Amino acid sequence: MDVAQLAGLTVRFTGGPAVDDLSLRIRAGERVGLIGESGSGKSLTGLAIAGLLPDAARSSGSVRISGTEILNQPEKVLAPLRGRHTAVVFQDSAVALNPLTSVRAQLRHPLRRLRGFSRAAAETEAQRLLAEVGLTDPAIARLRPPQLSGGQRQRAGIALALTCQPRLLIADEPTTALDTTVQREILGVLDETLRAQQGQAEQPPGLLFISHDLAVVAQLCDRIAVLRNGKLVEEGPVRQIIQQPAQQHTRELVAAAHALCPSSTPEPVG
Repeated sequence: MDVAQLAGLTVRFTGGPAVDDLSLRIRAGERVGLIGESGSGKSLTGLAIAGLLPDAARSSGSVRISGTEILNQPEKVLAPLRGRHTAVVFQDSAVALNPLTSVRAQLRHPLRRLRGFSRAAAETEAQRLLAEVGLTDPAIARLRPPQLSGGQRQRAGIALALTCQPRLLIADEPTTALDTTVQREILGVLDETLRAQQGQAEQPPGLLFISHDLAVVAQLCDRIAVLRNGKLVEEGPVRQIIQQPAQQHTRELVAAAHALCPSSTPEPVG
């Protein structure tokens, strides 16, 4: 079953299209990596799916999450869908987290407001979600985001994104700002958390993992979609894209990933 269907998605600004006639599908439980150079339109694609495009953007086409049209809908339609239909893990966790409130309290709020949990049930579920992403110490959960390390904040951001069991989780460069060791830890947390969600959610969430780093995408995803100048130039299983890329631009991305880190040539999962 498709959790996300993009058909002819086009996002324009004054200078022209930043995303151009993009069609893409993501199935329940599937992990799709969206890769491309800076300015290729990958983050704008994520914002369009989440209903978070800037006011200056003009969009056309269709974006459906579990059959519900998202694109160009008014805020009163989109607001109740956020969290349940889509959730975002941002590159900068400070975007998603309130610096004035404890991490645990921030998880409790959507659990009560959107899922109807009692106070006690929300407290239990918040603790479970934090433990699932490796924040098991109650002392850490009581802290505010500025008191946490970058890796701890990103773990909290993943937990927050999953509070309402979204149909689609969008992770937009979630490890770029972290050092290599913490990056590996966060990728492991995301992988393990998604595996756990397979058995807990009514419908396993799909994942759109946005990155410029092919090696990172290969570790986590099942399928890769390659953007260039806003256009989808190639799409396929991870192994196919890495070992037998059809397009010159994709071959250049694979070569660049190897040149940057020869000792860790991109390898597909599984």
